[in-house]
Amino acid sequence: MFQTAGGLWSTAGIIVMTVGVAISAIAGHFKEKQLNPSAGKSTPSPQDQVAKPVGRMMLGLILAALGGIFSSMLNFAFNFSGGIKEAALSLGATEVSASDPVWAITLLGGLTTNVAYCSFLLFRNKTWSDYQKPQTISHWFLAALMGAIWMPSVALYGRAAVMMGDLGGSAGWGLYMGVVILVSTLWGFVTGEWRGVHGKPIRLIIIGVILLLIAISFIGYGTTL
Repeated sequence: MFQTAGGLWSTAGIIVMTVGVAISAIAGHFKEKQLNPSAGKSTPSPQDQVAKPVGRMMLGLILAALGGIFSSMLNFAFNFSGGIKEAALSLGATEVSASDPVWAITLLGGLTTNVAYCSFLLFRNKTWSDYQKPQTISHWFLAALMGAIWMPSVALYGRAAVMMGDLGGSAGWGLYMGVVILVSTLWGFVTGEWRGVHGKPIRLIIIGVILLLIAISFIGYGTTL
């Protein structure tokens, strides 16, 4: 597959996307540095200077890498769920909608983990009462809205991947994640995350966004070949 024209275009798109994400991350670093120039300028003890930051940075990098690896398991579940799709087809589902039941099963794992861990933290920190705090009605609405928007996005990806053919379950996932990153970055500008930032961070984030657009175009074109 990777030796075909479509595979080569998609692979090139994923490489460009990786570079774009890296540049966007660097832009974010410089943005934080510009908005918080005093951060990190205190003079901790030599032991804290070495052990604490290095240890926390390494732990953070490991957890971030594991988060990225495990989040992609959602797409592995989609690609290796032929039995579920066949059962759905036998019960009258269309070829495009046959992937819908896959999410009910795979996301049940995420639901179980989140409910269990969040409940543990709420019990440990004795923060169940936070749900009764005044002036938090809007928080419930926003949380529900997040779920209502996110779930259809996953379902749409599953249907789109089927329509894209052989590369849908691989290049399609890269395309999906690329658009997620791109839209999130643009929303950062809309919501004022970059307000007051100028110079190098702005130039870098613009380069990152342009690279993401190029990557999305490459992957999209590759899936048509």
